Amino acid sequence: MAFDQRSDVVRSVLAQLRERLGYPIEPVPPEMLPIGEASGELALDGVYEIRAEQEPIRLVIEAKDRALSGRDLRELESLAGRLLRSERRATLFLVSRKLLPRQRQTLREWGISHADLRGNIYLRAPGLVVDVEGASRGDTATAHESAFNPLVPPNPFHDRTSLLLRALLRSPNRPYRLADLAAETGVSMGWISRATREFVARGYAIRTAGGLRLGDAGQVLTEWSEEYSWQDNSIARFSVPFSSSEIEQELRGYLEKVSVQPAPSQALALTLHAGASLLAPHVRQDTVAIYVGDEAWNGVYHWSRSTLLAEPLTEGGNLQLVKSATPESALFDHRSVAGLPVVSPIQLYLDLRHYSVRGEEAAAVLARTVLRDELSLSREQIGLLTAE
Repeated sequence: MAFDQRSDVVRSVLAQLRERLGYPIEPVPPEMLPIGEASGELALDGVYEIRAEQEPIRLVIEAKDRALSGRDLRELESLAGRLLRSERRATLFLVSRKLLPRQRQTLREWGISHADLRGNIYLRAPGLVVDVEGASRGDTATAHESAFNPLVPPNPFHDRTSLLLRALLRSPNRPYRLADLAAETGVSMGWISRATREFVARGYAIRTAGGLRLGDAGQVLTEWSEEYSWQDNSIARFSVPFSSSEIEQELRGYLEKVSVQPAPSQALALTLHAGASLLAPHVRQDTVAIYVGDEAWNGVYHWSRSTLLAEPLTEGGNLQLVKSATPESALFDHRSVAGLPVVSPIQLYLDLRHYSVRGEEAAAVLARTVLRDELSLSREQIGLLTAE
């Protein structure tokens, strides 16, 4: 992270803390902090002193502007311990643009003070405890809200805005001109301009001489998967007297008879374990889940009832017909594998990551194979995507 970006994050978080506490917070020269051997291992982004009524409290700042890996967390735990042994009045304070809920929970369990730009603050120091919950997932602006409030940045993961991220992820090494993104996604130039500013600010994209290019793919998918929920989709469940392989064979026959168009409203594609078995085989489950566009719904529903003898259920079953909560983008870049339509690896990862039935396991296999190759992921990025 560039120094000016770190400085902006530090200033913003300290302003939140100053407003919350009502105490002055002033910088301290790092050489005044006798932290011994620990100083050589801490990438100091500043040392500050909270001028509380009692003895002043010193904060040793470590700033991040990307998603934290498991290795980052372990290093922070080790450094916090060494700092405590060297200087008991000093507290390691992690500040970040955004911390994921599970990361905040881990930091809290390990006793590491932290804060982010969403207003989450956890500070435990001698004589002082601050514990504030900031903006939640539901507080993120939608495209509709942002359209009427230009001061609110677009949510990168909203249906239409995410088309831009999906295009960057499909061609990670390609520099895009904004006009190229508009032509490929159908998103307006004005909206692309606002959205890409937010992408750059978050590290999701970088500007080059040739245009906009994908930034940190690991960070994009990690933060996206934390905000995504399979349960937001509308799911029709059925009991079918056929195995998953038999259902897929019947689906091939159906696709040969009908004209399925690539437009999202007319398309269909396998996802969850049925999709994973074709892109990154690992776990085989009996349930077949199929995204179905609005215009294709009636035909697929009739086929399932007449050919598969599907009986509707309120829960369970071995066939799921799914109307996506993000209908414009969920079927972007879907592909044909062994004669069957499958969602993109990006959508498949999102669907699997927090799916209750061995989804995390299947998502990890997908990250280590298909996503690694298509996105040229580093070992650290794979660690983020597999929660290692």
